[in-house]
This record gives sequence, structure tokens and C-alpha cells, in this order.
Amino acid sequence: PSFLSRRHPLQSVAVGGRLVLVAGSTQSLAPALPRPVVFDPGARAWRLGPRFPFAPRRWCAAGAARGRVFVAGGVGAGYDASDARSGATWDPASAPASATAAAGWEPMPPMRDARFSRDAAEAVCSAGKVCMVSLRGRGAKEGAVFDLRAATWEDMPPGMLAGWKGPAAAVDETTIFVVDEERGAMSEYDWAGDRWRTVVESERLKGAAEMAAGGGRVCVAAQGGEKVVVVDEAPCMPSPPPPS
Repeated sequence: PSFLSRRHPLQSVAVGGRLVLVAGSTQSLAPALPRPVVFDPGARAWRLGPRFPFAPRRWCAAGAARGRVFVAGGVGAGYDASDARSGATWDPASAPASATAAAGWEPMPPMRDARFSRDAAEAVCSAGKVCMVSLRGRGAKEGAVFDLRAATWEDMPPGMLAGWKGPAAAVDETTIFVVDEERGAMSEYDWAGDRWRTVVESERLKGAAEMAAGGGRVCVAAQGGEKVVVVDEAPCMPSPPPPS
């Protein structure tokens, strides 16, 4: 789609070996996608996923958890509180369904508030919980956590929220890494102590905009996308899961 070439927030998720585009904005700032667009590198082909079970949106939280696409919050062509509190998950590996129906999407319980509709935020899965914040960067923000096993929303631990000062990513849905885009410091989260531990600090990481993690490495797009910095996370010990 042509909106890919515009400088508006675009949200994509890597899940199950596929790239899934879930949200974007048209030139008039309307939601660009009524359904996800999926690229399968094995088949070297694009396909359309089923329609979203809610109004098309942008500025939502998007991520991957247990092989499923996770979409929550956001705003449609106009603001609607019920849309901003809704969410759903979908398995892109499932059999292709009619692109005109919402088959395959599973609704999530409504979020506690509608504040997650102001920015294109990442949803990061760690220790069986999907974590997200309402705004990117260092500004004041709200945090929310979805417990996958209990299928319920809960407050983000205060220490996690306080240190979430830039883009985030998780390695194999375990350790969460965040880069403080102002300091250029990458930190990992310790669930047991509810604190962040700095693992590396570098001028190269300043202005971090996006992150991805996998294969023992964390890749950071920094300085407005002018460079990609690769950090070997092997020396970083994985954090223990949250207490039951």
C-alpha cells in the first residue's frame, strides 16, 4: 500500500516467521488498514488477513505473544472510548480466512482506561505478560500489563514504568530491554526486584527510535534511523520471572 512511503507512524509485528502490518495512517491521518497485511518470506508472497473485529485504527499498542499478533487501544477515524479500550489477538499461521470477515480474531477483555490511543506504542511480551506504555520517549506515561494466563489486565509495576524511557524489545519473550533515548543507555528489567539494570551506555544509542531482539542480539535504530546499532546480549543474564 502507498501509505508505506509516508512519514507517519507505521506498526508492524514479527511473529511466527512472518511480518504483519497492523496499523498506519493515510495522508489525511485516517486509519490505513481495515485488516492486517502479512508477508511470508518462505512463500515470498503477501496476503491479507481477516478484518479487524473492531474499527480500523492507528496509534495503538501492537506486539507479539506466544505466536499471536496482539493489538490493543488506538483511535479510529474519530475518537471513541470503547475502541480505545478494546483489543484482540490473531494467529497469522492459521488457515487463511475470508478477508471480509473477522474470523480468527479473539477479543480481549476491555482495558481499564482509554489512554492508550495517543501514540504508536510497542507491546512487549515477557514472562507470560504483555507490557506496554501509552507514550514513547521520556515523558509522563501510563503503563498496563496483560497476564496471558489469567487473561486479565493489571497495573504495570512502578519500577518498570519509571524506567521505560524509550523503545523496548524482549528476547524470546523473556528479558525486556529498553533504551533511554536521551542518555543512550540500554537497560534490562529485573522482575523480582522491579528495577532496571544498565547493561551498556554509548553515544551511538542516543536518539534510539526502534528496537528488535533475537538471535542473541538487540538491534537499535538510532539517530533518526540513520544507523543501526547491534548489541550482543549474551553477557546479560536473563531476569527471573515475576513471583507467582
